[in-house]
Amino acid sequence: ASFTFPEPKRSGDIVFEIKGLSHSFGSNHLFKGLSRIVTRGEKLAIVGKNGIGKTTLLNIIAERLTPSEGFVKQGANISISYFKQDEIDHLPKDKTILEFIESVTPFELFPRIKTMLGSFLFFEESWDKKISILSGGEKVRLAFMNILLNPGNVLLLDEPTTHLDMDSCEILLENLKNFKGTIIFVSHDIYFIDNIATSVLYFAKNRDIINFSGNYSEYIACYGEEKRVAEEKKSEIKETLSA
Repeated sequence: ASFTFPEPKRSGDIVFEIKGLSHSFGSNHLFKGLSRIVTRGEKLAIVGKNGIGKTTLLNIIAERLTPSEGFVKQGANISISYFKQDEIDHLPKDKTILEFIESVTPFELFPRIKTMLGSFLFFEESWDKKISILSGGEKVRLAFMNILLNPGNVLLLDEPTTHLDMDSCEILLENLKNFKGTIIFVSHDIYFIDNIATSVLYFAKNRDIINFSGNYSEYIACYGEEKRVAEEKKSEIKETLSA
């Protein structure tokens, strides 16, 4: 089954203006001096090692965290939907799949609930399952259905493919490719990044940030994975010697 989810309201052409953004937790300096413009329809992948500030940047953009320096200015008519790593923990465990989807579906889409559930691999025999007994992947699919039924025109996604099998990942990819708004996402899933991203923001270990226009394969072709790792190690050695 296939289903076309509602389109979000159109935002302004400039979605975010990021200027001189830096953040630290005490003596732990994550990133410094990030400046860029995020435009409508852009699908920006934030990549880099764990603990380097990717989720922190999402939280700053979502106005859930105040940066140490700099600012993020929202454009016109911006509405944000934020999928966090713990999103599935907030689903109502006592409801069934069908009860939950009925509670979040706009009235005009009620006649298509069955098709919508089927498009996310929820078939009739599973509709009476309590959310509490669902697998991690099923919960992620359900959480995304909720977001796509009432979408903001900006999606912030933190590791969205965690728990997903290949079929579920393909369903999510297809829906995000068709999404008419702006997407900023953190992921380690190279296949997912390569199929979604139109631009890449790479967080290096030395706190350098690379802005790249193009998908992940184009980024690697331009910078080279081995070259990138070598430059990071060179920078780390230099910092150690100067300490």
